[in-house]
Amino acid sequence: MLALLATSARATPAPVTAVEATAIAVEAYRYAYPLVLAELTRRAQTNVGAGAPPTAVGAPMNQFFHQRTLPDAATVEPLRPNADVLTSTLWFDVGTEPLVVSIPESGGRHYVLSVFDLWSDVFASLGPRTSGGGAQTYALTGPGWTGMLPDGVQHIAAPTAVGWIAARIATHGSRDADPVHRFQDGLKAAPLASWGTDYTPPRGTYDAALDRRPPAAQLLRLPVERYFGLFTSLATANPPHANDFPIVQQMARIGLAPGTPFALERLPPDVRAVVQHTPTTAGQALFDAVKRSGTRVHGWRSQLTPIGTYGTDYRRRQVAAYNAFGSELADDVYTLTTIGDGDGKPLESSHRYTIRFDATTLPPVRAFWSVTVYDDRPLLPLGTRPRFTLGSRDPLVKNADGTLDLYVQTTAPGGDKNANWLPPPTEGRFALVLRLYWPETTVLDGVWAPPPVMRIEK
Repeated sequence: MLALLATSARATPAPVTAVEATAIAVEAYRYAYPLVLAELTRRAQTNVGAGAPPTAVGAPMNQFFHQRTLPDAATVEPLRPNADVLTSTLWFDVGTEPLVVSIPESGGRHYVLSVFDLWSDVFASLGPRTSGGGAQTYALTGPGWTGMLPDGVQHIAAPTAVGWIAARIATHGSRDADPVHRFQDGLKAAPLASWGTDYTPPRGTYDAALDRRPPAAQLLRLPVERYFGLFTSLATANPPHANDFPIVQQMARIGLAPGTPFALERLPPDVRAVVQHTPTTAGQALFDAVKRSGTRVHGWRSQLTPIGTYGTDYRRRQVAAYNAFGSELADDVYTLTTIGDGDGKPLESSHRYTIRFDATTLPPVRAFWSVTVYDDRPLLPLGTRPRFTLGSRDPLVKNADGTLDLYVQTTAPGGDKNANWLPPPTEGRFALVLRLYWPETTVLDGVWAPPPVMRIEK
């Protein structure tokens, strides 16, 4: 792929009109979005060390850092935080040396350890679904690496030198935290040359000048020259995928080539004028795509499929990065969202709702499922409440006929129904997210559909 890109960069691109340049620039912005967002996120999460504020969360490159507590109403990032799992994250750079990653025995606990390239594609998924729940050791290697690995160390070849690992470990409330923490502490990483030794990872350094705004907010404010300049620089060590050649050819027509510094002033004046306005045009295109994304069934909007790996569907990849950066494969977690009832009316805290599952509509999963409520921020609701999420791991009470009702209302329904109660915000509109962990094929094939959220008439 590097030779292909070099050949493409040396070729003389065909002349381009201003109209063509507009379309190419918007598509290039969309194509580059997850790469730029990943880099800004990496910078933020590895900017740790002496002098870092106490709110800083992260670790130096090639080291794990851990989410130790489940999110609550005070959690403001990310949007719609996941209250089912604790996450352990590692940003890797295997451009010069492989990284050995060890995973402990899970003790029957469900987890997904997803490995992402810098384009946000999942290229390895580890855990009970794929590799089992036993102890495992892997060597993560960079593009073009050759060499021998120790016995018992399995090989994973990363398509980009830089990327990240996200281990999401099933957690059921704060009382379940200690065993999850032990699993997190058992996640180890060391350079291949240091594996098996008493390795002490290096300390990090903190840059107080680094922008501390959320990475997605930073990205949307980047001027076009910085945005495309960062993209072409990153794409040198983190090359496009092999099936990206058509868009690489297109981008060359407006002076965008991986490994070649982007210079807006070199473009013809009419082309330069339209390219300069790309962030505005492309930003609106992104917001429009987000509104249209997904498939709606019974008021629920399914996540984009495929998810976690995208081929050449750059629009889908960008929307996924915007909505939920670092999305796992749909085979691992399948997500549906609704902001309306079965009649299409917005979910309002002033009304009462029920979700009725019968034997054919219970979510078909190999691990577990949950429904989580979010307010209009969209974050976990403020105020004292018994729970933010409810699902198959809870002691739900079925009706006499075998159906299962979940009650979504601000006041407790009373009696046995309280076990099935999910309180929304005390006021205003809200959303529900249904997550299916390790879904059955009937979910992925579109055979299964969730029941609608029905408003209870007073």
